[in-house]
Amino acid sequence: MLAKRRVLKIDGQEIERTPLLISSFSSKGFPDVDKIVKYCSELIDGATLVSAYDLHYANIVPPLDFPS
Repeated sequence: MLAKRRVLKIDGQEIERTPLLISSFSSKGFPDVDKIVKYCSELIDGATLVSAYDLHYANIVPPLDFPS
């Protein structure tokens, strides 16, 4: 079975098809993870992994508002 693929586009034109890459966030090594998530939220347009540890200890504050 092949992995799900995503299309990379520049100016609306398909450039390449790649395996699905999922961004992930954790405070392991990045203590200001909440600031990083807020900064990157404008760039993220799909699935995202967030550390359950960071959610539990409020290092990342939900709700996460990512563009559709």
